[in-house]
Amino acid sequence: VAEFVKQFPSSEVFQQRCAEVGLTPAAVRRLITQQLYLSRFIDYRFRPAAQVTDQQVENYYNKDFVPQLKARNEKVPPLDDVDETIREILVLRAIQDRADKWLADTRDRVKLDIVSKSDALPAASTPTSPTPAPITPAPVTKGEPQ
Repeated sequence: VAEFVKQFPSSEVFQQRCAEVGLTPAAVRRLITQQLYLSRFIDYRFRPAAQVTDQQVENYYNKDFVPQLKARNEKVPPLDDVDETIREILVLRAIQDRADKWLADTRDRVKLDIVSKSDALPAASTPTSPTPAPITPAPVTKGEPQ
């Protein structure tokens, strides 16, 4: 949570923002825990398939990285100095692309009905119809077909 709070100008601003949206400290911890779990799952599920070639790294360096630095009048480091950083950027993009595709495919296969609380089924402890009488089998006598 402390790392998350550092994204705000101050702890007070963070607490004020949480109050504005109705988040308790426990809810913030729960949301962060869920995000970490999801992030780890996505990384575990999709990183092995996210392979980046040397050619892709070089293309990114020449077509994206260098032009961005030049546009800001910054010094351009040699490719060898930024190879691992670029490779990780491309891996993260591949992971995100695969996760997006997986999520879209999953959404296409899953049908969810969202129900409001007023439309939800009543609790099991409140029966809405009479309980049916138990069914007992008829006695079988000798000589009758079964």
